Amino acid sequence: MLGSSIRLGRIAGIEIGINYSLLLIALLVTYQLASLVLPTRAPDQSSQVYLIASLVGAVLFFGSILWHELAHALMARFYGIPVRRIVLFFLGGVAEIEREPRRAHQEFWIAIVGPLSSLVLGGIFMGVSYIWDNHPVIVEVFYWLGIINVILAVFNMTPGFPLDGGRVLRALLWWISGKYLWATRWASYTGQGFAGLMILSGFGSLFFQNALFGSGLWTILLGMFLMNAAKTHLQSAHVRDGLSGISVGHLVRPRTNVQPHWPLGYALDMMSLGGGASAATVVDNGEIVGILTIENLRLMSHAMWGNVTVETAMTPIGRIQTVDAASDLYEILQSLDLKRQPYLLVTSDEQPLGVISHRDLVGYAERQLRTT
Repeated sequence: MLGSSIRLGRIAGIEIGINYSLLLIALLVTYQLASLVLPTRAPDQSSQVYLIASLVGAVLFFGSILWHELAHALMARFYGIPVRRIVLFFLGGVAEIEREPRRAHQEFWIAIVGPLSSLVLGGIFMGVSYIWDNHPVIVEVFYWLGIINVILAVFNMTPGFPLDGGRVLRALLWWISGKYLWATRWASYTGQGFAGLMILSGFGSLFFQNALFGSGLWTILLGMFLMNAAKTHLQSAHVRDGLSGISVGHLVRPRTNVQPHWPLGYALDMMSLGGGASAATVVDNGEIVGILTIENLRLMSHAMWGNVTVETAMTPIGRIQTVDAASDLYEILQSLDLKRQPYLLVTSDEQPLGVISHRDLVGYAERQLRTT
């Protein structure tokens, strides 16, 4: 859903994008302000004034959501957690953080800083509405933005995991118990219960025209989204718990070395004698200059193997991602950058231990989870 987005640029090095679905919501927000809110609260103005003020209000509204998500992202980076991007979409926004926090206090502050930032921004907007009182339309736009930001903060602090309040709840349960999976399980159950209430409320509003959270269809959609997200995060927690404590170095077999001047056929024979390795390190004068993989060999016909050298077919070392042997398997599998790497060079104290494929990492993880 978030894959198709328009890139707006970067803030503090974090890529910012908007999903195409947001354009429809922008039209709805503009319509609501121009046709319902402003004519009621600031009457006797021209339609052009309402429209321009509503467009400005819509831009500041989505800027408020960006402010909220940027607070999450910057706090995550403060704790050394990479942030890929922030995407605004029809249900709000999301900061795509590459991995879960390692400690309960990190989870707590990353989660709570978003609602706190919305409260601060809401106070600023409401303060401006009281100070800048020379134009009723401007006053009402800023007052509306202040109320919306306060509502955003309050709604996000509800225990509907993975909303911010649900993450704060998980952080507290995690801190009290010291058990990440147990805390996630109960936060997820609470979130699923909250989502279920939203769905029931939405259906009720369709029949009785008395929506607890607004439009019935909108409430049902948001509830279903939260229900699925809570279940997905619980599944991810099971994966994290099953793979915790397993280092990448534990999976590396003794490396097979080949030399750059060897013919491909001969190098393949050496790889077969080395236990059928799917990749080998290419060593020249004691220095690793690249890796030779089965995928390299598949790019050329078998007839060429006797006439082409390893150096011609290998992947240069500069194009290979290096990971430390002590790296956690779960975090490696979660890393968005490493997911794109078919092979990784595993090192210890900057000395190479061997090469491992991403496929092998995933295969080992799946086998490990089946036995837990």
